[in-house]
Amino acid sequence: MLHLYRLKNLNTLSLELVVNFKTLFRNVSLVLLTTLPLLLGVVSSGCDASNSEKTPEEFHTDKLEVLWEIWEILQEEFVEREFLDPKRLTAGAISAMKMVADETDGATGFPAYDPPDTVPIDLIPIWDKWVSLMGPNKENNLRLNSDTLINHAIAGFLSELADPYTQYIPQSEFKVTHSNLEGEYQGIGAEIYLKGTDFILNPLPNSPAELAGIMPGDELIWVNGEQINGWTLIELVSKVRGPKGTNVNLGILRAGLEGPNEIGVTRGRIKMESVYWKLTDDQIAYIQLRAFYANSDETLSGVLNEIQERGATGLVLDLRNNPGGYLETVSRITSEFLSEGIVAYEKGPDGKETNWKIKGGGKALDIPMVILVNELSASASEVLTGALQDYGRAVIIGTRTYGKGSVNRLQKLSNGGGLYYTYARWYTPKGRLIEGKGLDPDVMVSQDGQIIGTPEDPQLNSGLDTLRRKIQASPELSLD
Repeated sequence: MLHLYRLKNLNTLSLELVVNFKTLFRNVSLVLLTTLPLLLGVVSSGCDASNSEKTPEEFHTDKLEVLWEIWEILQEEFVEREFLDPKRLTAGAISAMKMVADETDGATGFPAYDPPDTVPIDLIPIWDKWVSLMGPNKENNLRLNSDTLINHAIAGFLSELADPYTQYIPQSEFKVTHSNLEGEYQGIGAEIYLKGTDFILNPLPNSPAELAGIMPGDELIWVNGEQINGWTLIELVSKVRGPKGTNVNLGILRAGLEGPNEIGVTRGRIKMESVYWKLTDDQIAYIQLRAFYANSDETLSGVLNEIQERGATGLVLDLRNNPGGYLETVSRITSEFLSEGIVAYEKGPDGKETNWKIKGGGKALDIPMVILVNELSASASEVLTGALQDYGRAVIIGTRTYGKGSVNRLQKLSNGGGLYYTYARWYTPKGRLIEGKGLDPDVMVSQDGQIIGTPEDPQLNSGLDTLRRKIQASPELSLD
């Protein structure tokens, strides 16, 4: 959490805790969600010899330095270097800048100026386009806003990577990404998943969102009557969260219901607890792990101690709707259930593999165990599931997981903004790629709209039945 801010295995997103970004700017949504045409043919990359003097200061070419910085980071650390085609990325930046100019009647056709040595040779067309647009409009003498232009240029540039996790965070938004995965905050208490272009809600237990009627899987379509199509996640956060006691009206679409439905939520103070548990009448422990916060491993360790004292004979670990969290946390939690081996390994752009090893000394090495997963079990929850499945430690029940297996970093840039980028992929101990694929359970059981944790929960019931059979077959097994 210093200059190089490693957010490994981070999830989907939270309405209050933004850790991953799909789109950045309302006006550039099409740039980020579609393939841009190559426009290099209409932009000269050369320099007019008669205009080789120093570029005028009012052109704000210093703003471009952050783009050159981003390019250098990507060349060194981006996971899939084969996608670093400078022509394609440059075309994305130019198209985005042209779109801004067209929408604001910006200047065009201004003379070119020689770029300084700091401009990468492959990106000179971006310099040329910038200079041509930053001149005064011939009709009204107005200029484009340089901050707006660079934000769109970078967004267009990165959109051509076809990587949903690599995004630029402007200086004004950067501090939002530093929200801790622990403590308390004020808001509605809901996570949000990005499925394609849809925002999918997942309320926290006993949160204002859940109490108001928001259900896992609800699609958010408007906030206070304002359509959110094309919004960025950061924009969405700023609109939805707010002080305790204030209200927000959310428009949602829900499977099985006709048309949109509006739900009013009164914001509250949210205590971010990640572990919920109970014992069944026949001493099976049901533990719901909501996320991998910084202290989730300590909390879970305490729960394992308590269920051991109370004589638990089996364990259902519920990872459904778990968006992920810190890699260090999932590594320690996995070590509670395995005595040796690796949690997972990451493979970077150079092909080098880094193993995350089991730490040993776990409290629940032998207790019969089932893990519940669904399509919203993502990232760190997939790492834990993959490890325990590969080693045959637990029976996995539910539906295919989300498929978030990217290793990401958030690096602060010289302008105060940040670059969130993918630098490696996760693999299970046996070499299964998680990214884009997800993990299939051992026993496929669909949910079909039943509410998680209720007596009608088919996945939970399947897990309990599976455990009861295992316990009957091996009655001597219990917590160490």
